[in-house]
Amino acid sequence: MTKKILIAEDDEALRLMICDVLENEGYETFGVSNGAEGLDFLGNQSVDLVLSDINMPLLNGFDFLKSVEELYPGIHRVLMTAYNVDDYMQLIQEYNIGNIVTKGLPFNTPELLLTCEQLLSRDIFGLHQHMKKDSTIQCDSIKSPEEIEKLSNHLAELYGNEANTRKLRTVLVELLTNALFYGAKDEKGADKANWEKDFKLNPAESIKVCHGFDGEKVGFSILDFGGKLDQKTILYWLNRQLTPGENGLPTGLFDTHGRGLYITRQYVDRLIVNVERTKKCECIILNYLENPPTTYKPVRINEI
Repeated sequence: MTKKILIAEDDEALRLMICDVLENEGYETFGVSNGAEGLDFLGNQSVDLVLSDINMPLLNGFDFLKSVEELYPGIHRVLMTAYNVDDYMQLIQEYNIGNIVTKGLPFNTPELLLTCEQLLSRDIFGLHQHMKKDSTIQCDSIKSPEEIEKLSNHLAELYGNEANTRKLRTVLVELLTNALFYGAKDEKGADKANWEKDFKLNPAESIKVCHGFDGEKVGFSILDFGGKLDQKTILYWLNRQLTPGENGLPTGLFDTHGRGLYITRQYVDRLIVNVERTKKCECIILNYLENPPTTYKPVRINEI
């Protein structure tokens, strides 16, 4: 059955372009110029996904998608913006928006199409979805804490360059530590001093680490089989590092845990988090050899 997508975008030329792009991929599309028109439309026509700009007259994207969630909870929601997503992080957490596509010149259609495809198909896992088809992807696994640093150093040296090897090593250590201790072992961040560190996971529980290069970018996937993360938690920790408190400093500046995903997002070009609750969680990171497709980084959190 053909999937239906509603596009709410004030810029008519951009709205028509997005409709054309999506229709060329086999979707049925409908366009409105603001959220108020979108709600009127949804009162008479069912769709599978709503793609909305943030800044629109009459009803902005956040309030529009909040109403969509309340009135039509089965519809997938995606926001678009031409501005820095980090500036909206408090609202993103408040409205619990997991997917935000950033506009660029030229418009980054591959990222938009992949976002829509993954949400509508629920086929969200796998580094291969973010790499070119002819890329070679290799996979390793870790079962114990002592393997974290060794594998992180190896992969950072293998794929890093003079400018980013240190950052890449830091990111890999953070993500592997989170996957091993939080995902697989279900340890609590506030109790790090009492974490068990002398253990070895059985093969079915081991952390799967995939990595590859496709001529345009390098990519990594860190997959655990605990599935402890969720969208609300991820947005909460990102927001704590970006939103100032009464003293003007980020509210999470002195947090002892919860900063790994924020650090990762700052250090890499793309961070995608895929979660199947209680089953598995995957963090995918991408670094482009040249400039990334858009100036500002999107938010990509897929939860099924």
